[in-house]
Amino acid sequence: MDLRDPGGSNTPINNLTVQYLGILDRYSTAVIWAGGNSTWEQALVVYVNDIRQAEQIGNYDRPNSFSLGERAFAQEIALAGWHKESPPDGGQPWIASRGQLIQDGAHWDDTGTGEGFGSLTANIQVLSGTLHPIGH
Repeated sequence: MDLRDPGGSNTPINNLTVQYLGILDRYSTAVIWAGGNSTWEQALVVYVNDIRQAEQIGNYDRPNSFSLGERAFAQEIALAGWHKESPPDGGQPWIASRGQLIQDGAHWDDTGTGEGFGSLTANIQVLSGTLHPIGH
């Protein structure tokens, strides 16, 4: 799994940066929705079967959705949450966020205290087929 930050640098992660949303059955479709309540820049790197996808989702200039099209194979969906301690600023480094799975999806904390697991959120909406939760 390519765990570079959203800018492509090798930045340290933590054991909670990557969260697994589940396995989408073959021939199923879904959309991942990103949200959150942070004024800092936030980004989610999307992985399908551990392969980093080119498109990121998050806030500011990033889209807030990622479509998972119908495939002839099951798709394991994982997300890595990242933030900057500022609005978009090319001079600021990306920092790996701490995430956790909550009933409605994955949530990341950009404060480092564990009290703000709403800074960046993601949930998956199945359009057709089945999503199976997984525990990693």
